[in-house]
Amino acid sequence: MNPDEEYLISQILNTLKTDVAAAKCWMIFSKSAYPQSFPVLFQCYKMECEEKNLNESAVCLTDLIKKFPKEVSLIKELRSIAKALCSESDNFLKQIFEQLPEEVKYEVMLAVTRNAQSIEEHCELTLLFLKRMPHSRLLQHGSNIIDTLLTAEERPGVPIPINHFRKMLVCDALPLFLRVSQFDYKFKVIFQLLQKAVEFYVSCMFTFPTAQEAAIRKEAISQSDNNPDEGWKPLLKLLETVAVRYRWSYPEMFVSNFSDSSLQQLLSLLKRKNKTMASLSSEKHRREEMSGYEEAYFCLVVTFFYYLYCFGRLILPKNPTCSVAGPCNYFLMEGIAVPQENCPKTLGAEFKRTERGYIVVSKLAPPEVSNMLTPSFVTAVECWEMLHRHQHFMKEFKTLCKNIQLETWPVFQEFYINMLMYERAHRDAIEHLSRVQGTTGDLSSKNKSSLQVASCYYFLGEYKHCLKILFDVILNLPPSSLSTAKPAIGKCPARFLYFMGYNNKEILQYCISMLLKLYKCKENVDDNYKDVTLGYMLVLMQYDIEHEYELLNRIIETIKKTKSFCFQKFFNYIINVDILEEISYLATPAGGNVNLEILSTPTFQASKQRAVTRGVNKGARDDLKQAFVNQMARCYDNIDNLFIEFIKDELNYLLLPLSDSL
Repeated sequence: MNPDEEYLISQILNTLKTDVAAAKCWMIFSKSAYPQSFPVLFQCYKMECEEKNLNESAVCLTDLIKKFPKEVSLIKELRSIAKALCSESDNFLKQIFEQLPEEVKYEVMLAVTRNAQSIEEHCELTLLFLKRMPHSRLLQHGSNIIDTLLTAEERPGVPIPINHFRKMLVCDALPLFLRVSQFDYKFKVIFQLLQKAVEFYVSCMFTFPTAQEAAIRKEAISQSDNNPDEGWKPLLKLLETVAVRYRWSYPEMFVSNFSDSSLQQLLSLLKRKNKTMASLSSEKHRREEMSGYEEAYFCLVVTFFYYLYCFGRLILPKNPTCSVAGPCNYFLMEGIAVPQENCPKTLGAEFKRTERGYIVVSKLAPPEVSNMLTPSFVTAVECWEMLHRHQHFMKEFKTLCKNIQLETWPVFQEFYINMLMYERAHRDAIEHLSRVQGTTGDLSSKNKSSLQVASCYYFLGEYKHCLKILFDVILNLPPSSLSTAKPAIGKCPARFLYFMGYNNKEILQYCISMLLKLYKCKENVDDNYKDVTLGYMLVLMQYDIEHEYELLNRIIETIKKTKSFCFQKFFNYIINVDILEEISYLATPAGGNVNLEILSTPTFQASKQRAVTRGVNKGARDDLKQAFVNQMARCYDNIDNLFIEFIKDELNYLLLPLSDSL
């Protein structure tokens, strides 16, 4: 810039502060005197911008771009315009850009992207401008930007699949180009890009991101506790665009948010495809027909991950610090079937029929869990099975699972174990659970795994293994201070599965129900254990006495027939009023004058001593009567803690009456 140019520019700047008209005159004179001077023309442009003269600013900028495309100051200004385009606010620089002719906009894009500081910035700026370009420019640069993003993602140190390049590819580039009908990528390429989109979005929905990944996820999806499905909308919208573009049979699959009708459409599609494939003998025709499987594949994949997400949201604790004392999550257990004669004629509404039997959810579960957990789990299993049933599906799905490291997801590990149990693959479930137990140091996680292992052994008929594991878990439970209502487990004669809540009451009830069932089924009890068995059954039935009165009556009749009952731990564990009244009545003349040896050993010895010295058993009867009176006062004791104490104290004896049948 020569001295004359400097002088003219200084005059423009000085007069602009006091006299705009004079500054305008200096500007016109400067442009006519130095029409090829960048400093002069650039200052004229800046002056028009300050005066908010939109048309004049656009004309000046156009002139600068055509004459001085490589000037550093101009490049900086163009970068400022690009930055303004990123903003949601409607500022003046954005208005200037929109005022430019299309060919000049394109030159702005080239100038800015050529001078990008990094590959990431280059891609961001290219996509930013292409969104405002006519379709011809998209066709010209679309393939290049996709290839650049794919290549950039493969660089060392770039995390997969959540990174800025993947985000730009699936959130910006792919939706942009799919809307251009002339953009004709081979569907094989689109398929791979959709795979990457699914990997990205499901990883955003499921995984715990790093700080950098969290920022990317926040840009890509919106998550809300009030609307958990909100985060799925971008992926569904993308697949809807593909479905319409490639004329898939059921594009509404991705609009209806996985309703029952959309699932039926999916199943109908798969059945039709299977029938078509079976009727084709030519391998060539088979390969041609396979092209239609992409639709079914993505329907299945997205449906699987959606219901896996629902399943995880329902079973995993929202608050990781949730105590064992209250229900914080749910896990699948084998239900304890009972004989047909002990069941109601019709099963309760809580029993949901599936292809593999019935499933019931804990009665302590909130309505959302009760209504959604079983269908979410079963649908995810069905999708998983279909994805592994066809070679074409399985190959692509395994690649996807490997890329997102699906096997490391806690929700998938829970699902997979539950699925093995659902499919009666209990040996595999035990093996998998054993591996999980070895990798976790969390007591609640170990307990849940142990409970499921015990459940598997129960299904396999290995009751001794089952009960020992259950006892170990119960001994690890903390004392309970809550007095929540007991959830009654429904009675079912057939095999059923039970989504049990992880809380003291349900764990205890499960163990007690199983132990009581085994005692009931024991036909020939050794004479040495008959009274102990009856005593243990009286203790156990207290947990669900409302459903055990028939058993109580049978035990009372048995004791009446034998005229004696010896169980010296009776007053340690029996606190139920009905049982206390029935047993105390047996000692009366009307009850049969049954000889009850149920006082603890020291009290019993003292009573016998008084009976000898006085020649009558009045003292013993008084002690027994007083013991019953005292015991009535314990009827409000915490029954959970009572049973934990019972199992702890009787651990070495509980299995003895069952030893020959385990």
